[in-house]
Amino acid sequence: MSKDLSQIEQEIIELEHEWIKAVGERDGAALDRILDDDFLIAGWLPEGKVGDKKHYIEDCLTPVDVKESPYSFDRWRIRVFGDVMVVNCLFKCHALVAGKEWGGVFLFTDLWIKRTGLKAVARHSSPVFAP
Repeated sequence: MSKDLSQIEQEIIELEHEWIKAVGERDGAALDRILDDDFLIAGWLPEGKVGDKKHYIEDCLTPVDVKESPYSFDRWRIRVFGDVMVVNCLFKCHALVAGKEWGGVFLFTDLWIKRTGLKAVARHSSPVFAP
């Protein structure tokens, strides 16, 4: 693994943590900085709909009572193709959202691009089911 690749991997992992922290803190400015203007998210809305950056940030900023929200990332796999990075990881979380249990294990597939810095341009999340 080259030195540059390790730096890119570390930067992406840090940005992934900043992203989750921004969601938890309802930090729209941080989300706007991390997500590319062309950002799309799949596997999150009902009926297979795809959300854009504006819709995603608005949803993240919606006031809701969230308690006990520990999370962790695991099994990072980051592949670099020039100015495009494909990231796969497991995301585990548990929370009380509006008084109801929520969470589980999810497989994230994120697409990052180098423009003015690294920006997330796409995310697909899928629940991981026990065998």
